[in-house]
Amino acid sequence: MRQITKKCVLAALLSSAVVGAYAGTTSIQKTTTPPQALIFSTGAGFTAGAYFGLSGSDFPGSLLTANKKLTSIDVQTTSYIGATNDIVSVCYLPPYTTQSNYCRNEIVPGTSVSLTDFNNLPFGNGASFVIRHHPSGRPSTTLNPAGTESVTYNYSY
Repeated sequence: MRQITKKCVLAALLSSAVVGAYAGTTSIQKTTTPPQALIFSTGAGFTAGAYFGLSGSDFPGSLLTANKKLTSIDVQTTSYIGATNDIVSVCYLPPYTTQSNYCRNEIVPGTSVSLTDFNNLPFGNGASFVIRHHPSGRPSTTLNPAGTESVTYNYSY
């Protein structure tokens, strides 16, 4: 009987430790209009990017210092009016970094996608995503975005 009680207590402690590691889930949505894209005389475009950074004020006070884990991001991209081609990539920048090797390429412009590619990377204050467009079009023109873009950070705490 004593052996069974020890096993039950151990199982309860382990399950509460796992559940206690991340007590809930929530999300933060960021929306912006990306910049205009300049097309050179060759027809190739200057990379246009929209940044979606997180700061301490984006998190509720009780979660500011809590351990957080990214569970997915929902990305809404736009397209550029007049672009003959547009290669879109979504890149993650870990907290307080300015460059990233963590990118998901070949996103279709003007679509929504949910990604889990970045879930095992550090996440919290100072993290950001950038949606980069690599457009081409009529030489020596300026392309305007067709709408806004957004990133929704889904995370557990």
